[in-house]
Amino acid sequence: MRADDTIKRLTDTARGLRAERRGRGVEEWSRERLEAHQRQELQKLIRHAVARSPFYREHFRGVDLSRPVTLGELPPVTKATLMGRFEEWVTDPRLSLALLEGHLQTLERDEYLLDGYRAMATGGSTGTRGLFVFSRSEWSVLLGLMFRLLKGMGVVPRLPRMRLTAIGAPSALHMTYRLSESVDVGVYRRTQLAATLPLPRLVAALNDHPPDYINVYPSVGALLALEQLEGRLRISPSIVSTSSEVCTEEMRERMRMAWSLEPYDFYGATDGLWGTSCAEHRGIHFAEDHTLVEVVDAAGQPVQPGECGAKLLITNLFMFTQPIIRYEITDIVRIEPEPCPCGRPFRLVAAVEGRSDDILHLVGDGGRSVTLHPLALRSPLARLSGAREYQVIQRQDGLTIRLVPRESADARRVAQDARQAMSRALAQAGAGSTPVRVELACSLERDDTAGGKLKLVRSELAR
Repeated sequence: MRADDTIKRLTDTARGLRAERRGRGVEEWSRERLEAHQRQELQKLIRHAVARSPFYREHFRGVDLSRPVTLGELPPVTKATLMGRFEEWVTDPRLSLALLEGHLQTLERDEYLLDGYRAMATGGSTGTRGLFVFSRSEWSVLLGLMFRLLKGMGVVPRLPRMRLTAIGAPSALHMTYRLSESVDVGVYRRTQLAATLPLPRLVAALNDHPPDYINVYPSVGALLALEQLEGRLRISPSIVSTSSEVCTEEMRERMRMAWSLEPYDFYGATDGLWGTSCAEHRGIHFAEDHTLVEVVDAAGQPVQPGECGAKLLITNLFMFTQPIIRYEITDIVRIEPEPCPCGRPFRLVAAVEGRSDDILHLVGDGGRSVTLHPLALRSPLARLSGAREYQVIQRQDGLTIRLVPRESADARRVAQDARQAMSRALAQAGAGSTPVRVELACSLERDDTAGGKLKLVRSELAR
């Protein structure tokens, strides 16, 4: 990494720490003050989007913007729509899909794009591949929020330095990797491990460097907890948090048994929504000073508190490079009807569903069993610039990649690239004999029993 990039990272982190200090008082606001802040910031965001984004200028054409508007007056958007008009969506005309794709192909750690942006890719819960960029000022705001959420869990700088381990994305394409990498400035003793590593290697790495705090995907956390209960893993973290997937009660109970603590839920979406468990009460607080959250039914109509919606509409208040205004996320949540007893102004999210792919168990080389985390199967496809949507399905005859190419792409070439990328990933995981085939599709089928949710990695085999 270049020396000037290191200086930028230090500066961005320092700005994030200052943002965290400024944000501490928000948790003492009244709900009325929070909502006034939301209304004010929403008007700023709308004015910026209409002035700088050709897409939003057209999208809001039928709305009277000469006065303050409410969210309900604005038409919603989807990731597919925004990605289909990327150059018209972004507010910096230098940013193009071709530029981002080229940058992501060579990305190794925490390099900057155009000396001022961080770019990353995500499949997200909808299966539509998305590209997101954060300016340095936006990243510092996000870091400030992350520091605030970590502090709420008890993760604070101290002497001797806390030992932190993050088990998440294996490459800089993903936000979990970039957040951890960008704040590695010596405040903590940090270890970063890929969730795609074989379980024995994760266990060995943790035993060699036992953490005080560990953040992990819940599916991996549950596997590690079992290793602890069976004596192969020997760590004693004081804080555990899970992120990026639904943490089921079974996973949570296994971690309670292994480490005698209550794991925190860390909610994060690259698209613009973040939150974490309430330290005093069961549930999650979204950071509503940074993101407006609407819980709606399948038709887009608001649902009553206490009822589960079919999806969320989010409006991020600080992402000005790619404005996120009434943006659809298919996570299913239920908001408690009463204020949280903790006194914070944020609503209490009683349940989060969705975002839970399957862990696959394959017959590996030599006949041994190989367990693959979904990320090991998603990451090879995240770099495919010609892929619009994708899904990995385990069947009796191997793995099937259902692939929706972009209209401008050579479908046969994209299918060939997908097959080769997946075969390489399987070989690296020790399951190179697993057959891989690709099915080209116009769209992906959704699971009606899961509220229309799409699993990016799904097993059709009985365990």
